Amino acid sequence: MQLSALFSRRTGLAVFSGFLSILIFPNWNVEILAWIVFLPLLVAIEDESLHRTFWTGWIAGFIHFAGTLYWVTVTMVLYGGLSQFFSAAMLVLLAMYLAIYLGLFCLLLRHFQQQTSFPLIVTAPVLWVALEYVRSFFFIGFPWNLLGYCQFQTPYITQIADVTGVYGVSFLIVFVNAGIYTIVLSKASRTSKVKAAIAFVGILGLCVGYSMKQLQAYSLDQQERITVAVIQGNIAQELKWNRQHRQQIFDTYARLSTGTLTQNPHMIVWPETAIPFIFQYEDLPFTFHDEPHYKEQLLQLVQNLNVPLLFGGLDIVAVPPPEQYYTLNSAFLLSPEGKILSKYDKIHLVPFGEYVPFEKLLFFVNRLTTAIGKVHPGTTYEIMSFNDIPFGTVICFEVIFPNLVRKFVDKGARFLTTITNDAWFGKTAASYQHFAMVTFRAIENRVAFARAANTGISGFIDPCGRILAESDIFVEAALIHELPLRTTTTLYTRYGDWFAKLCLGLALAGIGYGFVKNRKTLRRG
Repeated sequence: MQLSALFSRRTGLAVFSGFLSILIFPNWNVEILAWIVFLPLLVAIEDESLHRTFWTGWIAGFIHFAGTLYWVTVTMVLYGGLSQFFSAAMLVLLAMYLAIYLGLFCLLLRHFQQQTSFPLIVTAPVLWVALEYVRSFFFIGFPWNLLGYCQFQTPYITQIADVTGVYGVSFLIVFVNAGIYTIVLSKASRTSKVKAAIAFVGILGLCVGYSMKQLQAYSLDQQERITVAVIQGNIAQELKWNRQHRQQIFDTYARLSTGTLTQNPHMIVWPETAIPFIFQYEDLPFTFHDEPHYKEQLLQLVQNLNVPLLFGGLDIVAVPPPEQYYTLNSAFLLSPEGKILSKYDKIHLVPFGEYVPFEKLLFFVNRLTTAIGKVHPGTTYEIMSFNDIPFGTVICFEVIFPNLVRKFVDKGARFLTTITNDAWFGKTAASYQHFAMVTFRAIENRVAFARAANTGISGFIDPCGRILAESDIFVEAALIHELPLRTTTTLYTRYGDWFAKLCLGLALAGIGYGFVKNRKTLRRG
């Protein structure tokens, strides 16, 4: 009975921690809870066996991922062709897999406590970042809602990302949780508590002080600026490729774009696959009906606007039979004269969106997005330019990969755009989560962002990650704002995920040290 009560208490604490972790992310945004979110979990695994520690962490992780990624079911039902039962099953499988990372975090934390003398205030944040980094590339690579993103509305904390990337903010959150636990709740000695308190105040003060200094520097900086307009057509997903609605869709973007001319934008940006026709195809053994007609309309519109236009469209590439062709999800930059100045082909495709991983096993899952033929990834980090101003464009899902985005800035981009179609998220928290992550790409590279989304959220973000303007979702919108051009190169832009890799290296070294020490102890015994 006593064991059962203890198990129930630990499980309850894990579930409580999991629910708290849902509230810190969009669309709840109770960011302050992040600084105590792990306290129940740390109490739950106190003096616990490794086996039970793993499952305690796994339970918290399952609650967290099921609660923050619930929108997967909406997307699968509406656009993936799955029944509610199978979409729920896919969510459960995804949450079960991702929960393994939190289970491993707890298990390795207990391993360090048992086999080493490393303090919790060090081991917990290092392990957390190491596992977050692994999650960003292992298996299908899914760095959605990394812990640091929950602080996207707290700029006096997040500015350290220009050195460490988003992983540094994740580190700080876990560091604070571990510090509070050590000082207030743990059975540590008085000396250990004092040392933890000194480290707690020192590191937190250093990070906040650095962030405040960066915010002050950028608020006083008078940089060269350009004016950008982003257009949100609000085209329903089921209508985007309906031939009967082509002219209506084109007219919507033409009308909204023309309305921005009174404010003299230097460039107009449309979303991912904004145009409802194939913009570019060559050397095919057949033609696409009406494509030349709509392309001519677009080129004429750009000439009438007399402003460079960046838009998302499809490029069909001919290949030998039996495939005949494949599709590139591209961003095209047109000059005011209607000529293609540059084109970027999306490099990182969306799993279950533009391709189905393990397609033979998941044969019953349809791609969520509509494309002509099989979608292939691009290979080049293309730097676009107009009026001698270089900039980069990332498409949809790509913006959640810090190392991918920084490569455009490292190659010389002075501002960035991201174009996306979030219509298939529906009216869920996913669109807000997606937008929140863009703020960190701005901070990491000290570069302003313009974001055009088909159904929202469209908007502008300054180099400190502050949201300058944003639209609502599922409405038409045309937003215009001045953006500063980049004048500096950050440590993160130059060296990428060095901090996360350092944490991974330290974690592996610590794990190895613990196992070696344990073996020596067993031999002596």
